Amino acid sequence: MATSGWIQNITFTKCVIANTGQGGLVLERCNGCTVDDSEVYGVGATGITVSGGNHKTLAHSDNLIKNCSIHRYARWSRAYKPGLQWAGVGNSFIGNRVFDAPSQAVVGGGNEAVCGTCHRDHKDNLQCSNSFEVSDDQAACGGNDNLWSGNYFANISW
Repeated sequence: MATSGWIQNITFTKCVIANTGQGGLVLERCNGCTVDDSEVYGVGATGITVSGGNHKTLAHSDNLIKNCSIHRYARWSRAYKPGLQWAGVGNSFIGNRVFDAPSQAVVGGGNEAVCGTCHRDHKDNLQCSNSFEVSDDQAACGGNDNLWSGNYFANISW
């Protein structure tokens, strides 16, 4: 599912996005958009992509990805396809579980993002969680002036 253009104040709640050939949910140029208590799995590339805000004025997008489970993504396009990908100003990611995929968990660029208590864990301890196919990969990375607090990283292979 993809959206583009300046989209405002849309909420996705308790959605299941599964088994797509490309990415799961793409919200580009959004302000005030929320994805809450949803699951994305079995997708061919990135799990959830979100961008918004204004780099020149630093106006926040107020986009929120909260309490989502994103797993078994990057099935077809395997390298550098994160579970959560973000760009812009003022995006927030809170209480998400991102696991069981060959590439990064959270990647983005921009300003004043909040990534709090985003959990990367390994379900049932049966295999490596993320970043196990690319030698120069990272668990999570992102732009300028961002707050990363309370995050849990486990079972990551480089």
